[in-house]
Amino acid sequence: MEEKQKQRARSIRKQERNRIKRLIEKRFMEEWNWGDVDFGFEFRLRDKIWVVRWHKYMEFPDWFDSYAREGLENEPHIKGLAEWMNQLIWERVQKAFPNSQCHRVKKEYNLVSEFPPLWISIPDRYQNINGEWVKVEDARVLSDEEMEAFIQEGKMKDPSFDEKWWRSLFEREKKAMKYFEFVGGSAYEDELWRVKKWLGMRVYGEFLLPAEGEFLPCYAAQKVNEMAFDDRGRL
Repeated sequence: MEEKQKQRARSIRKQERNRIKRLIEKRFMEEWNWGDVDFGFEFRLRDKIWVVRWHKYMEFPDWFDSYAREGLENEPHIKGLAEWMNQLIWERVQKAFPNSQCHRVKKEYNLVSEFPPLWISIPDRYQNINGEWVKVEDARVLSDEEMEAFIQEGKMKDPSFDEKWWRSLFEREKKAMKYFEFVGGSAYEDELWRVKKWLGMRVYGEFLLPAEGEFLPCYAAQKVNEMAFDDRGRL
C-alpha cells in the first residue's frame, strides 16, 4: 500500500509540474513574437518559487561580422547583441509575470558553429611499412565526382541505400564549408576543420517566479496522501 501511495504521489507531482510548465511557457509566448525560446524549470518547494532558465538561439545574417578571431566574444557588437536579446526577453517576462525577478547567469551567451563537414573530408592516411606507421596520403576534401561515385557504388552494393539522404547530406556539408577552414591532419590527433565564421549565438538567462495561485503545485500546498517531499518537490 505504501508503495502505491508513493507512486500516486509521484504521478501527481509530475502532472502538476508539467501543467505549470506549460502554463508558464504559454503565458510568456503570449507576449513574445521573436521565434522559439527554450525553457528549463526547477521548483524549490521550501521557498515556494520557480526557477525558470531560458536560452534563445540567434542565427547571424550573412553580412554580420562573426569571423573567428581571438577575443571575438568580447567585442562590442557581439556583447551588445546578447545584451539586447537579454533585455528584450526580460521585458516580455515582466509583462507576462509582473512579480518575477530577473537573475543574471554566469555565462550569458556563447557563439555557435555549424557542424563541420566531416563526411566529405578524408584525414591523413597512414600505412604500417616495416613496422613503422608512415603517412601515404594527405588529408583532403572529396570532389563532386568522388561524392557521385560513392552514391553510385552505394546504390549498386546495397538495395536499401538511401540516395536522397546521402545527396542531401553532401549538399548540406558543401554549404557548411563557407563557415570552416580545412586544415587537414590525422583523424586521431587533429581536427580537420577550423571554424572560420560563427553561425550564430545562444543567449542565456533566468528568472524567479513565486509559486502563488495557479503557479502553486497542489503538493506544495498540502501533503499528497501524507507522503513527504524534499526541498525540490521530490519524494
